[in-house]
Amino acid sequence: ILTNAGSLGSDKTITIPNVTGSLSVPLITSGSVTGVTGITLDNVFTSTFPNYLFVFNGTGVSDSYVEQVRLRLRASSSTNSDSDSSFTAIIPYKETGSSQASGVESDIDQSYFQLVGNWVDNEKFSGQITFQEPQVSGQSTSIQYQFGNRYNEGNESFASHLGTGIKEGTGSFDGFYFYLDGSQTMTGNYRLYGLN
Repeated sequence: ILTNAGSLGSDKTITIPNVTGSLSVPLITSGSVTGVTGITLDNVFTSTFPNYLFVFNGTGVSDSYVEQVRLRLRASSSTNSDSDSSFTAIIPYKETGSSQASGVESDIDQSYFQLVGNWVDNEKFSGQITFQEPQVSGQSTSIQYQFGNRYNEGNESFASHLGTGIKEGTGSFDGFYFYLDGSQTMTGNYRLYGLN
């Protein structure tokens, strides 16, 4: 504690508290999935933490389908499908034999957040979503997300999806549905952490 806001001299004292232990982010839940179209987590957003971090690391299963990764919020074991989710993401990418490029994926008033456009085939994809106060009623819910994925439909590509989204309305949510939008399935591991 600085005892005088003036310049430090021989008559000033700084006390640094002795801090012990380790910093950790509390794990709420985790699991593995094999060949599923989506992951549903209910009753995970509570008053214990204001914000949450979801992490997924896996692959698409089939080369026959090219799908989007989407997200919907849930309350009381029911998926919310109100058309009030808006999102935008910048996508820098590189394709074998081509120069690097970038694009934008965005939409307004959808019933879902699109986290990754039509980039998921049987290659690796992983990423994270930060939820800001989803359990608080009377306000909109915000997310920030980043995903990376390989894509091989003729030429090998790698893309990064960096975005943000807002769900309007004043409802509160206690869970979410993380899913692929068609016949594609995913295999991988997930974790959900609480953030202060």
